Amino acid sequence: MGSQRLGSLSQTSDGCFSVDERNFQALLPRLKDFLRETDRRVQLTAIRTLLGPCMAICSPNLLGETILDDATPVARRLFFETVDEVDGLVASATFDVLDDVRGKLECCEDLMECWTQCLVQLCKLGKLPALQVRAVLENVVDVIKRSFEHCKTSEEAYGVFFEKVNERLTTLFRKTNEVQKLFCHILERAIVFDNDAKSELSALAKAVSVSGDICLLIDGLDTKSMVECWKGFTKIAVIYCKDLKTFSPPCVAPHLASLADVVSSSVRTIVEEADQGYVERSIRLHKLLLKILHKLCGYYSGYLGNVAASAVLRLLVQLHRYSRSCLKMLDIQLEIVDSIEANFTSSIDQLLDTVITDSELKQALFTYQSNGTADDIGYYFLTVNVVNKLIASSSESERLWRKSPYDILEVAFTNVNLLQEELFAGELYLGNLPLYDATLIAICGLVASTRDEDFASLEILLLKNLLGGNLWCSLMAADVWCFVEKYASSDLCYNHLTYLLSVYEHLKNRNTSLEAVMLENLIFRLYVQSPCETKNRLIDKFETNKARFWKPLRRCISQSDKMFLYELTSLEVESIATTWETLHKQPSVANWSRLVNQLAIVGTFGQYQNEEIVRTLIEIWNFLGKSMDEFHGIHLHIITQLTAVLFEATLILQDRDKDHCAILSTLTSLVPQIAPCLRVRVSNYLKESTENFEKSGSKTEEALSNLYCSLLEDSNPRSREEALESLAHVTSASRKELALGIIDAVAGVPKVRDSVSFYLSRTPLDNLRGFTSPESFLRQLFQVYRRSTAGNHACTDHGESHREEKRRKLEAAPRTRPGTPEDIRYRIDRLSDDIDHILSRKQDLTEFSLNRLGVIANKIISSSHHEG
Repeated sequence: MGSQRLGSLSQTSDGCFSVDERNFQALLPRLKDFLRETDRRVQLTAIRTLLGPCMAICSPNLLGETILDDATPVARRLFFETVDEVDGLVASATFDVLDDVRGKLECCEDLMECWTQCLVQLCKLGKLPALQVRAVLENVVDVIKRSFEHCKTSEEAYGVFFEKVNERLTTLFRKTNEVQKLFCHILERAIVFDNDAKSELSALAKAVSVSGDICLLIDGLDTKSMVECWKGFTKIAVIYCKDLKTFSPPCVAPHLASLADVVSSSVRTIVEEADQGYVERSIRLHKLLLKILHKLCGYYSGYLGNVAASAVLRLLVQLHRYSRSCLKMLDIQLEIVDSIEANFTSSIDQLLDTVITDSELKQALFTYQSNGTADDIGYYFLTVNVVNKLIASSSESERLWRKSPYDILEVAFTNVNLLQEELFAGELYLGNLPLYDATLIAICGLVASTRDEDFASLEILLLKNLLGGNLWCSLMAADVWCFVEKYASSDLCYNHLTYLLSVYEHLKNRNTSLEAVMLENLIFRLYVQSPCETKNRLIDKFETNKARFWKPLRRCISQSDKMFLYELTSLEVESIATTWETLHKQPSVANWSRLVNQLAIVGTFGQYQNEEIVRTLIEIWNFLGKSMDEFHGIHLHIITQLTAVLFEATLILQDRDKDHCAILSTLTSLVPQIAPCLRVRVSNYLKESTENFEKSGSKTEEALSNLYCSLLEDSNPRSREEALESLAHVTSASRKELALGIIDAVAGVPKVRDSVSFYLSRTPLDNLRGFTSPESFLRQLFQVYRRSTAGNHACTDHGESHREEKRRKLEAAPRTRPGTPEDIRYRIDRLSDDIDHILSRKQDLTEFSLNRLGVIANKIISSSHHEG
């Protein structure tokens, strides 16, 4: 029927009806009628004629109402119907429909050619009002998108048909891509939009939004086409930036998120890819995409929205994750590392410079949720980079990032806690600096520009992180505080020291906690670098009843100041014997506190040498040696506190060999009974008392040797390590006779002899067997540390069996005098143990060692025969 209605209309070689300027007006109504035909061949011919020759003839001012408003909706509908029919045919999965599928795909190609003709004609007409071509804007983008969607899913949808029709699909993709480029071209150069016409701006917003969707569809189909598509989208988004930001920012922002995700996914693939050639091409491609994203973010900064800002942040996190030191840690080829660094570094900086003032990006960074360690590293690096950018930026940008309740410094400190393991291993670098150093420099740089009104918040932030219980955060806060103090006024230094001393006072019952140790160390450092004016003022304001809380300053107060403070506290301290006696007769919190305070003063100012004080110290040690086994629970905890301050006080003893011997003997009996933290304190006490042992006699030497033997047999690895360090220090700093005596005694204990020998000679025990590198060993060590400190504090339950075990240890300890028959028997037993130990490791004996053993055995046998 359709062919009958065509009447006398003739067709040209290109499939159009024959139309010219003479018959155009007469044929136009008939052509529009053909659009409503049921015969698709007639419809297609009418569309081809209207969007080709007719557009070339028609007046530009009449294009919309004369041709486009009628032809383009039909062209769109016909394309969608044809594609839907193809989907239905391939779903049947029968080969008898293959010719139909090819025919309908060919129809889709013909329709794409019609759209190409239409857009080419529009390009030739120059500037056109959007009102005239609105039908094109609304319909062609839908056709392009539908075609690319079909191509995108074709391999899966077509199944067994795919290889048979792959050529037709490729042609359809190529023609659709050509239409897409022409459409971007006319949007860029050939259409004029009325800023006051809402309908025109709506059409523009739709065209831009769908163009962004199309870019995402092409990803994975053809790399070159994808890049060209993003370029076209960017040009349109930039040209109409002002109108779109005012009228419809959401038509662009989501596509920034898509582009950021595309780059992020591809960069991850680059790092995991082994093909060097592919990597080089991909890096160049994504360098270009990064530039496109940078350009779009520059124009739409302030209008990104939460979705786009979050995507850009994720990309920045990932790109920072792939810094040189991180990639080397992942064992990425050096060539790839160099290429990534050369191509991406400047792009990353430019992108960050562009978005750093965007409030949505700031919010995204503050609310970022990590997806694991890899992201933690990238987030850390990005945060430090942001801090460095703020140092060099305007004060307005800095205020944006340091406005309550969010502060970039808070994030920086939090990140330090996230990367404890990496900081512990020491593998990561920021530029040429270790990660910790680079972070500290960045934070100090930003702190230096803190405004007066924000300084109180900074102090709270530093204090919170100093006392937060996290090692690296505490170290960072202490270092930053010292930086602040270096440039602070005398008044500020004084205020900080007095405040921190008052905080230390509140931690009096947690003197072995990380918080107390870090605070004590910071107070010491601040006092050392404070000006004389601050130190004098602090001493002038000294309060006797708070003398024990000056413990952090005991090693840095000058001798003259110590003498001055001694005069102030001597009256309080010299009554220590009375306090001790009173505590025995009338146990009370007040008497207990006074004794602890007096001992702390003695340990802090260290000038007290009168006999009554020394005698009292010895009495307290003797009391602990006899009674420690009787304390349990809270009483044991209290006695532990007493022991801690007693160590400090005992350091004052000089040239008192008899007293040292008594104390060392007491400590030897106490070691099996006290907590690991106090056993560590014993080792530190010995290290700090090295000078006091210079004039010691044989009894003190023996007592010191026995104490070290007991400490080195400890099953707790930390206690044992501290004992080894202490032994190394004491033997290297003491006179030769004392050092040799201690080493000889320790060598007589088979259990510890080898480890001590290796430690003192700095010989590796096993060259980190089972670890690929020192860093991997440090990581494992950190994991052990984290497991041992995880969760809340739990007090040790010292049950009766635990006490009995300690008693057995004490009873088993040798208590013989040198030269006696008991001592000879003990040494023979020890020699027998040594021989058993050597025989258990026969495979390790060298020929030289065997010869030495033979000489010793012959000497013993010869001596026995001679006596006989």
